Amino acid sequence: MKKFYIILIALLMASGVMAQSAQPCSTCLPEGIYFTNQSEIDNFQTNYPGCTEIMGNVTIAGWINGSDISNLNGLSVLTFIGGNLQIGGYNSPEAGNPFLINLTGLENLTSIGGCLYIFGHIGDALANLTGLDNLTSVGVGVIIEDNYTLTSLNGLEGLTTIVNGLGIKNNNLTSLSGLDNVTYIGGMISIFYENLTNLTGLEGITSILGSLYISGNALTSLTGLDNVISIEGNLNISANYYLTSIGALNNITYIGGDIVFNENVALTSLSGLDNLISVGGNLDFEFTALISLTALANLNTIGGEVVIRINNSLTSLTGLDNIDAGSITNITICHNPLLSSCEAESLCDFLASPNGIINIYDNATGCNSVIELANACGGGMPCLPYGNYYFTSQADIDNFQSAFPNCTELESDVEIYEGDITNLYGLNIVNSISGYLLIGWIDSLTSLTGLNNLTSIGDYLQISGNNSLTSLTELENLTSIGGGLSIWNNDALTSPTGLDNMTSIGGYLSIGSNIALTSLTGLEGLTSIGGELNISDNAALTSLTGLNNLTSIGGSLSIDGNHALTSLTGLDNVNAGSIINLYITDNDSLSTCAVQSICDYLTNGGYLDIQNNATGCNDWYEVYSACVYLSNGVVHHQPVFSIYPNPTSTTITISTPTTPIKNTFMTIFNINGQQLLSRQITEQQTVVDVSALSQGVYFVKVSDERTVKVGKFIKN
Repeated sequence: MKKFYIILIALLMASGVMAQSAQPCSTCLPEGIYFTNQSEIDNFQTNYPGCTEIMGNVTIAGWINGSDISNLNGLSVLTFIGGNLQIGGYNSPEAGNPFLINLTGLENLTSIGGCLYIFGHIGDALANLTGLDNLTSVGVGVIIEDNYTLTSLNGLEGLTTIVNGLGIKNNNLTSLSGLDNVTYIGGMISIFYENLTNLTGLEGITSILGSLYISGNALTSLTGLDNVISIEGNLNISANYYLTSIGALNNITYIGGDIVFNENVALTSLSGLDNLISVGGNLDFEFTALISLTALANLNTIGGEVVIRINNSLTSLTGLDNIDAGSITNITICHNPLLSSCEAESLCDFLASPNGIINIYDNATGCNSVIELANACGGGMPCLPYGNYYFTSQADIDNFQSAFPNCTELESDVEIYEGDITNLYGLNIVNSISGYLLIGWIDSLTSLTGLNNLTSIGDYLQISGNNSLTSLTELENLTSIGGGLSIWNNDALTSPTGLDNMTSIGGYLSIGSNIALTSLTGLEGLTSIGGELNISDNAALTSLTGLNNLTSIGGSLSIDGNHALTSLTGLDNVNAGSIINLYITDNDSLSTCAVQSICDYLTNGGYLDIQNNATGCNDWYEVYSACVYLSNGVVHHQPVFSIYPNPTSTTITISTPTTPIKNTFMTIFNINGQQLLSRQITEQQTVVDVSALSQGVYFVKVSDERTVKVGKFIKN
């Protein structure tokens, strides 16, 4: 709601500037005037004799608790303001009028060409708007905000026309009396966070040419809107926690934008919308106490989505039957725990000829999935061209083909999760899914039989939390995953065998917390991964050899918390240049990390975190020291060089066995592999100043065109 209100203020301010520039030339303050103290107001007529019409903006607001403005009597000659009249400082706590209790002195003002802004702050004392009694027209809009002592709009009784919007927010109003004679508001009306119990005072409004936003008030009814017959923009009634009736809307037949009812927790009925025929935007009911939608029985067209979400007492969608399905763009019906009857005629017609996405899940049985809805509508529906399919019971799986016969290619997303699912036989006709496939949190599913014909997934595949799943062999025909592959928390799974025909994965590969997983057998065909590779918290995993043919990844490489893993053999062929960051941590038994890809990565440099593994792979130095490098087909083991004194506080001397050859460099790294110092060395003894380094452990790499050597020292 706050966003809409800010937009309203911005539009009105901009419109006010345009209104000002459109006024005819005048010698009376075309640039406007800013009053900051009582003296300036008292002396106005002396300083500007004969000035009755100010063509620019007028602002009345003192500064930094120094304001002494208590009356506006000095402005009694004013009849017209061509720009904006602003009383108080918008969004400026230092600008206010702590002694101004009314607007007496403006009695002769009849019209404002721009906006009327009345902004208050803590400490301001404005109690009513007496003084504006003869104001009849505002050329742009009216904003009244944050006047904490303002309980009444008395003083605006003469106002008949607001050319643009009306915004009322965060005052202490108990009534809108004072607006009784307003018959025309040309834009948005927003009323937020007031102590209003009804909207009495707006009876003169018959048509709202913008949107109507009513939120966070103490309303019990909408009395005051009884004469409104149409709203050109949105109708948004939200977070009015005491609202029990909207009967005052009974004359509305048309809403040009969205209709939104959200968080009106005492509203059980939509009686009052009985004559509504057309909605130009979305139909959105969320977080309500609605029992029924039957008051919408005459609604025959909308121009957007149907959203029915988190309505804890709603049992049926009866009332939506007469909406032309062709006017619906998308449907979302979810988290309505008692909603068991969704087969309103409009929804069945939409399923028969879908032109948008339909999401149905987490409702009561009968309306808990698109499968249940399709069968309640008679079955035999065409495939959903935009998805989505959610399967939450064995009945959903078993009834899929009766609901959507011959659907072999499923568009958009598929979720198979929770519930009493024991097998996936009913999906045996499916050969492709264009979105993601999620199979998760199903305790009784032991295999993926039924997905044997699946060959491609457009987005990611996630298999998680299936405690009885022992095998992926039924995915043997799957050759393409456009997104990532995630296999997590499947307690009985021992290997990914079944993915043998996968040669590439478009996104990440993440395998974690599978407590029975002992190997990665089944991934031998995999040669590339488009994202990160993450193997984590697989307590029984002893080998990575299933990844022997993997040559490239597109992100971080993370091996973490695999307590039985002893070696990184299997990652040998990964191109180190494809690794962005390296994390090898908390693998209790891991002692062999010096495989070719890791050695190359350490040589090339890059962010790394190696710690809390077994000896041999417990830090950067241990891994680097174990690495073997190849040059022209010859294996070069790292020759010895010495660093002294060690520990040191100022300098180190690097001593090499022989005089360094051309292009030999010394580089110092911290424990995270970040390069700190680098220089060419030409002598057997090279002194390096390290006094600027912080205390800690550092590594020294000495490299030439053939070999790389590494050592470490401690800086005190």
